[in-house]
Amino acid sequence: SLVPSTGLCSPDMVNRVIKRTRAG
Repeated sequence: SLVPSTGLCSPDMVNRVIKRTRAG
């Protein structure tokens, strides 16, 4: 996934990534 290093620090972004990974 193309997520910036700054986005990884944001809990909101992490939640979105986790949801995407679970959905995928």
